[in-house]
Amino acid sequence: MKTLYLCPVVISLLFAACAGVDSAVMDTAETLGKGTISVSNNFTMGLNLPEWVNMNSEDIYESDTVHPLGYPELKLGLAPDLDISVRFGIVDEAKSAKLLVKKQMSKDEKVSTAIVVGGGALFGSPNYWDVDEYGNYDSFEVYSGDLAFLLTRKLMRAHYATLAFRGSYHRFGTKFTNDTWEYEDVYNAGVRLNGKLVVDPFFGILELGVEAPLSIEDTKQVYPWMGIGAGIEFDL
Repeated sequence: MKTLYLCPVVISLLFAACAGVDSAVMDTAETLGKGTISVSNNFTMGLNLPEWVNMNSEDIYESDTVHPLGYPELKLGLAPDLDISVRFGIVDEAKSAKLLVKKQMSKDEKVSTAIVVGGGALFGSPNYWDVDEYGNYDSFEVYSGDLAFLLTRKLMRAHYATLAFRGSYHRFGTKFTNDTWEYEDVYNAGVRLNGKLVVDPFFGILELGVEAPLSIEDTKQVYPWMGIGAGIEFDL
């Protein structure tokens, strides 16, 4: 039976086709439990950082600052109150990975809370973000940090609703054709509400929310944000 459960791992690896800078939560404050593995595929919105850092606050919705993003996620329960997860993507134009650690802070019969911290990196070419108009760019690198607070309420035996507050920092570097680098700091934060349905051993998540580009001066606009994912959980 465990061999059968490993099949989604292989399938997820085959679909690891979209690298990127994600701002999704796609999680609850519930933990897996020691020795339990979760494998999922997620499709969310991602940051188009070259456009994100150069947009004006007046035309936040006119700029091509977000793009579709897909990534597989592997998660492992290290302790009853501690999970670790890895999100990654590999395409011809970019490679990315993110490591997240979730620590459950409280739990009772209906409500649980958790904090998630982590970071990641992306290395890519201008083609990944479709920025051919910037012909003097040679490559990009992004180093990111994430922090989130999750509040989850168990609605029914297999239904969970989660409210999440999250923020990200990105150190965005651009390499020019003359081998010089230019770096910019990018900040963003948002609120998410997601619902998780479990049909053991499978699960699905639908996430909605908003995201604000805090590093854009004077902006009072926010982006609507969404994501959807599905996966499987099983014990080692």
